[in-house]
Amino acid sequence: MSWIPAYLFCLLPLATPVTAQLPPSTQQNELKAAILLRMIELENNIATKKSPVSIYLISAPKLAESLKKMIGKPIGSTTLGRVESGEELPLSRPDVIFIGANRNADRLLKYTRQNKIMSVTDRADLFQMGVSVSILMEKRHSRIQMNPGASLEEGLNWNLDFRQFRSLTLELKNHE
Repeated sequence: MSWIPAYLFCLLPLATPVTAQLPPSTQQNELKAAILLRMIELENNIATKKSPVSIYLISAPKLAESLKKMIGKPIGSTTLGRVESGEELPLSRPDVIFIGANRNADRLLKYTRQNKIMSVTDRADLFQMGVSVSILMEKRHSRIQMNPGASLEEGLNWNLDFRQFRSLTLELKNHE
């Protein structure tokens, strides 16, 4: 299994792109969507699968709207195929679950671990509860945190090295 050790926790500051036509919340959701797709690309099991990637979002309708615009975009050797959202557990198993609210978080995390599904959030409290990846927006920057223990419980196989993170930072800065 290839993932970065816990002591290198992977805090990554990223520049937020500026788009004059879009309200700030839309800009943040588009940036979160782009970062989420890039993080999925760094997880070997999902990025190398033959079928399109599916993402289910709980309590995050605006982010779901941004991700739906990206359906068909490449993710590793596959593409983003399906984006669904709701307030409860999904009816069919997705590859990724984005958890946007603390409601039923314990039940959701149990589900992600039992079904080997990547969990992602944009809330620090949920990351502390054991979500694998957090994408936190802070003024003009984003911060990505990865939880190695949660990743292990969800069966994630990260393909991480610092060159990839550097290219992620440069890719996002180029949109300014």
